[in-house]
Amino acid sequence: MSSRPVAVSASQSMPHLETTPLHVHHILAATDFSSQATLALRYAIRLARVFSATLHILYCVPQDASFSNTVAVPQDLQEMLLERGRQQLHDHLMQLGSLQRVQHEEVVAAGSPVDWIAATARDVHADLIVMGSHGRGGLGKVMLGSVAEKTVRHIGCPVLVVGPQCTSRYRPLRQVVLAVEKPMHALRATQYACSITREFGATLAIAQVLAEYDESGPMEHVEEQRAREELKLLVPGDPELAAHVDLRVLRGDAAEELLHLAKVRDAGLVIVAPRTRAAFADRTPWSTLADIIRWASCPVLAVPPHLIG
Repeated sequence: MSSRPVAVSASQSMPHLETTPLHVHHILAATDFSSQATLALRYAIRLARVFSATLHILYCVPQDASFSNTVAVPQDLQEMLLERGRQQLHDHLMQLGSLQRVQHEEVVAAGSPVDWIAATARDVHADLIVMGSHGRGGLGKVMLGSVAEKTVRHIGCPVLVVGPQCTSRYRPLRQVVLAVEKPMHALRATQYACSITREFGATLAIAQVLAEYDESGPMEHVEEQRAREELKLLVPGDPELAAHVDLRVLRGDAAEELLHLAKVRDAGLVIVAPRTRAAFADRTPWSTLADIIRWASCPVLAVPPHLIG
């Protein structure tokens, strides 16, 4: 590791931006009954309980392989597939046995999962989408699963992705890492991070990774000092919460350093705040967001800087 962490005390007195409490009323969880989707659903149930939110659980019935995308499925066959899908979803949820005291609805549809996720998110005014990723889609089959990838790239709602390396061990959420490209574009992500930290009684590490310098010099220290001052602006005014915020300025490869930080802190959640939505459209397999989701041992919450539309 080439990181050189610069620890900053979050308790220093200075002007800062306020973050308002996060209100999560509706959570959309998409499932295909895979192990990662089931683990994602457990996280969605957990969040629905914490925020007293309504949970909308979506299952898209796979189209019969004998029909191409250009051929309409007969109405009677489609209804039969939908009915079977409703029973499969209901049975799956009964097996989970953890939906007690959680207001929820079951949604079954036939068609493109990405299209139905987008449409359902709009219909229910989802504040958060939760889904799993097996990591077999994308270029060279090393990026996100195709549905998760397209959802993160094209839907403006924050998306919590349970990636292929996420452990099945269900542990308490004690450590949260917020990855920031530019603090001025991270206010929405900070709102999510602070609210989750407060609700779970966790500790929050806000981290920014700077490019590596060839050699140490005055400009390197100036850049680090500027980064520290900007990160301090994200510290909330609530003294109790601020006491549980740790600011970190790192150097090196962004994905590598953030994954290392999450591992060292045994983070239960990584929140990624890209500078612009362009970061979500990066199709290369080495993009920071894709790498973090691909290799993180905990869920990753991708929060676009602004809502679309």
